[in-house]
Amino acid sequence: MDYAQLSERFTQADLAFAPVNSMAHLKSHPDFHTYTVKVGDEFVELPRIPGLSGDSDLTAKVPTLGEHTDEVLASLT
Repeated sequence: MDYAQLSERFTQADLAFAPVNSMAHLKSHPDFHTYTVKVGDEFVELPRIPGLSGDSDLTAKVPTLGEHTDEVLASLT
């Protein structure tokens, strides 16, 4: 049974369903957006989380290990 047949049966049965997208289909979806972050000396494209605003410029940076340790520990006292 192909997806069209299965879709028709689920629709007739009034069941909620949706296809599982491949990565290629996901990246071509109109609601899929990315933003660029700097990781070390490299720039990486990451998926933007729906509902959050994302920078389209290259200002986002992944913190280095321990970069915020002192600040986090100070906030706990």
